[in-house]
Amino acid sequence: DGCGNWRVEGGVCIRHGAKVEYKLCSGEECTNQAKSDGVCIRHGAKKKLCSVDDCTKQAQKGGLCIRHGAKLKRCSGEECTNQAQKGGVCVAHGANGDRCKFEGCIGKGDFSGFCSRHQEHRPNKNDYNLQIQQQQFQQQQQILRMRLASTMSSLGYRHHPPQWN
Repeated sequence: DGCGNWRVEGGVCIRHGAKVEYKLCSGEECTNQAKSDGVCIRHGAKKKLCSVDDCTKQAQKGGLCIRHGAKLKRCSGEECTNQAQKGGVCVAHGANGDRCKFEGCIGKGDFSGFCSRHQEHRPNKNDYNLQIQQQQFQQQQQILRMRLASTMSSLGYRHHPPQWN
């Protein structure tokens, strides 16, 4: 319904409820997402570097860094050379990014989603903190579920663990 995001599962994107299982780092008590060889960057996953000799910059596309010719999408705005963000345009030409949630405002929003001029419209701080705590709790539950499923699988169980609410 008007969402242009890539569909992942059941006809919906991640933002609208598709569940995507990420492999977790095998480092002891680490809850980061594994990047390569089953570990996160903190526990030894290597960042891909530019393939040009003696270049230590991180590769972007095609094994090259931006300086050595990685082809990144450019803004489709007339005569604009900025890098495209969302929808093929840069922030100056309408990519939403972290815009203020106040209707009609194009200011940059902070963690609450509102710019400095519209702070009075943000939710009650206690409500916001409760919402953040609930999100963190749900993320921790998801991590525990994935770890339990991984452990059960490695022990030879064929069925998934029960779903807790």
